[in-house]
Amino acid sequence: MYEVRTMGGKGLGLVATCNIPKGARIISETAIFEMPRNSINPTTVHKWILKCLEKLDDEKRKAFYDLHNAHGGEVETALGIARTNALPLGSNATEGGLFLGASRINHSCCHNAQNTWNANLNQLTIHAFKDIKEGEEICISYLDGSEDYQTRQRDLQARFCFSCTCDLCSLSPSKRQRSDKRLNEITRLDEIIGDGMSIVTTPIACLYHARRVLELLKEEQIEDARIPRLYYDAFQIAIANGDEARAKVFTERAYATRVILEGEDSPEAVD
Repeated sequence: MYEVRTMGGKGLGLVATCNIPKGARIISETAIFEMPRNSINPTTVHKWILKCLEKLDDEKRKAFYDLHNAHGGEVETALGIARTNALPLGSNATEGGLFLGASRINHSCCHNAQNTWNANLNQLTIHAFKDIKEGEEICISYLDGSEDYQTRQRDLQARFCFSCTCDLCSLSPSKRQRSDKRLNEITRLDEIIGDGMSIVTTPIACLYHARRVLELLKEEQIEDARIPRLYYDAFQIAIANGDEARAKVFTERAYATRVILEGEDSPEAVD
C-alpha cells in the first residue's frame, strides 16, 4: 500500500504504491515504547527512553536512531529523536508513543491522512480521509486546530524546526489572505460553539455557527477529525434543547465520518 521514499528536502516519507480509497486503514502500529509528553524533567525522561531502548533488538534500536532529530544540540540525541517523533496516545494525552512506521509520515497543512490512538487495539492507526492516488505522498498534520499561515509557520518552527512549503503554505499572497480569513473564522466560531452556556442560551445561533464552520471547512478542503467533532457538538446542542430528531441525524453523521477517520473498531465510533 505504501513505501518509504526520499522526498527531496523533506528527507524520507511515505508514498502510496496503489490508489488508496477514502476511509482505508493505511497503518495499524504498536509503539516500540511509550513516554511522558510534557515532563518538566528532561533528564528523567531521557533515562526512561534509554532503558526502553535497551529492551529493543538491534534492528529496532538502529531504526530509532535513524529517525529525524529536530532538536540536535539542544538535548541528548535519544530525547531529541523521541520528542520529534512521538505521537499522542489520545486527545489531550499526557503520554506519547514512538512508532517506527508512522514516524516516517511527513507533515502537510493540507494533509490527506489522520493519525488516531485506538485504545481498543492499543495501537496507532493511520486512515486516509481522502482518496490518495498511487505515487502521492501520505501526510498527516503535526498541528491541532485551524491556525492561519503565520501561526502554523511559527509553531512548526518552534516545535519541529522547519518551515512548511505544502500547497496551502505556498498559496499566492491574495489566496493565502482569503484562506487565513476562513481559518480564523473557523477558530472564532468553534470557540463560541464550545461554550457550554451558548448551547443552552442561543441554541439556534450555535447550530447556525456549526453549519457555517462546516461550509468553511469544505472551502478549505478539510476533512479530518474536526468534522465528526463538529457533528457531535451539533448533537449535544440538539439534545440539550430536546430536539431528538436533529440529534439523531447529527449522531449518524458523526459516526459515519468517525468511521472514515478511525475505523469501526475505534472507541469513539463504538461509543
